Amino acid sequence: MPKTRTYLVSLTRTTTATGGQSVKPVKTPDDLFDRCIPEPNSGCWIWTGARTAPRGYGQLTFNGRRTLAHIAAVLLSGIPIPDGFVVDHKCRVRSCANPAHLEPVTVHENNRRASSWEIAGALKRAVTHCPKGHEYTEANVKPIAYKGRLHRACRECARQSYRTWRQRKLEGPLKSSADQGEPRIAGVEVEGA
Repeated sequence: MPKTRTYLVSLTRTTTATGGQSVKPVKTPDDLFDRCIPEPNSGCWIWTGARTAPRGYGQLTFNGRRTLAHIAAVLLSGIPIPDGFVVDHKCRVRSCANPAHLEPVTVHENNRRASSWEIAGALKRAVTHCPKGHEYTEANVKPIAYKGRLHRACRECARQSYRTWRQRKLEGPLKSSADQGEPRIAGVEVEGA
C-alpha cells in the first residue's frame, strides 16, 4: 500500500483591512466553493482568488503556506494523495477546483494526459533529420540539457562546427590590407598595384 501524505487542513481567506469579509477558516468543500465561480457548461469550479503566474493555477494559504487550490480541494474532499503522485485536472482547466474533475496520478501519467505535451513531443519525435540534413540516429544524437529539458543535438553538426572553429583559431586573426604591406585608401587607385 502506498504511503499517503498527511495534511492538517487550516485554510484561511484573505481579506482587506478596510471591511471585507472576516477571516475565517476554510474547512469544507463548501467553504472552498464560496471562493469559486461555477462554470455551467463544463462543471468546473473556477478559482477566483490568487493564481500562479504564468500557469494560472489557483493559490491559497494552507497551514500557513501557499499551496494550490486544486490540491486543497482534493484533500478537503477526503481523497488521499499517495507519495510520488500529483493531482491531475481531468478537465484540463488549471484554475478548476472541482474535486470531481481532479484525480491523483503519477507524474508520468499526468504528462501523458497533457495534450500540449503530447502534441509537442509527437512533433519533435516526427523530425528525423537535423536542419542541415543529417539523420537523427542513435549514434548521431547527443542528448543535451537546456533550460531544464532534454533536447536532441546532431553530433555531425557539432563536429563540423568544432572543425570550423579550430581551423579559424589556427589560421589566426584575419589579415587587413595594411598588414600586407600595400597602402590602400578607399576609392583611390595606387600606382603599381
